[in-house]
Amino acid sequence: MPLCPKFLSPPEAEISLSRWRAFETSDGLMHLVGFDPVNRGRVSWAVGVFDHDAMRAFTSDGNTYRLVGKPGTFWDVERVWECWFQANCEGAVTDVTELLIAGSA
Repeated sequence: MPLCPKFLSPPEAEISLSRWRAFETSDGLMHLVGFDPVNRGRVSWAVGVFDHDAMRAFTSDGNTYRLVGKPGTFWDVERVWECWFQANCEGAVTDVTELLIAGSA
């Protein structure tokens, strides 16, 4: 079984992410990566709108992500992100977590 199966799941009402980080790919799209309540690593589709006050992101696939607590370290999410990035993107990537927290992303 592959480490990172590719599949589409139906939108969920709201997905809580802990130990989260935000990354921007070379195409200018921002994605969230973190762990859901059952400790599964998740990467969001592209973030369309981010509500900084509520710490909620609305993504291009119709999901809503609620960021719980403080961001994790890069190493918390590195394997989840790397797996997703290799399967879905190419080019450069920038960690924009601090910009998101500051309201600049």
